[in-house]
Amino acid sequence: MKNVSTVKKAAKESRINLNANCLKTYEIFIKLSNFIQPDKRTGFILRFYDGGTSWYKLITAADREEVVKKISKYVVDKKSNNRHNPNHPFQHLVGDVCESVVVTDDYNEVFWTNIFKPCSPKNRFLPKDKVDQLVKDSKGLLQPRARARKSGQRIGSVEWVAKRRRSTKSSKTSAKYVYRNDFGGYYYAYFDHVPQRKSKSDFKYKKVPTNLNPDKWMLKKGKLFQKRKKKTFRLKAKTVDRAMQEAARLRKKYL
Repeated sequence: MKNVSTVKKAAKESRINLNANCLKTYEIFIKLSNFIQPDKRTGFILRFYDGGTSWYKLITAADREEVVKKISKYVVDKKSNNRHNPNHPFQHLVGDVCESVVVTDDYNEVFWTNIFKPCSPKNRFLPKDKVDQLVKDSKGLLQPRARARKSGQRIGSVEWVAKRRRSTKSSKTSAKYVYRNDFGGYYYAYFDHVPQRKSKSDFKYKKVPTNLNPDKWMLKKGKLFQKRKKKTFRLKAKTVDRAMQEAARLRKKYL
């Protein structure tokens, strides 16, 4: 029987995870700006990581997403509950939670695709070598996180390059109101969410001499009492045919 390290290495090289029912072991690092010994009851030990001190712990879970959710909740709750205690260890993190916490990816569960979501729990708290690999594999579409975090905002270890995100990325399909996002590979529908409504237009005969105005009819435009409003609907369909069917159901619902 292969040992755990051999299985981890094989999974990393082939990008094939182990059986979903098997538990996996992940390394957790919480980077601190000061040398603070952890309490034995927490299960952490003191280690050096990335040129500084950190708390280290092994966590067993079904997948990386579960680990990220657990450690994120743990750190955020501890930091929030002790926000008035300047001596608490988590008041001395090297930055925000995303910068201070690192979860290893020995099973290669995080990799580049055209529908990569940086803020997904599975793709957060990445080590530096994994961030560099994602930037390289995305061919300039991703970059290490550079923008500052806003209050209450969930961020990832990488982010989309803003200029590339604003580029043209949509193409029409055979249906005139169904589009495909070339950047993310998903489909969406764009049509009148609220139709335009107005009263009927009338024609009236002008009682003026012909030599003054050759147009003998006057158009009285109808009064507009409901403006047209367009809306974009993100579709769940993965193919063009299913996207057209889903968009047709939406149009029938709203129009």
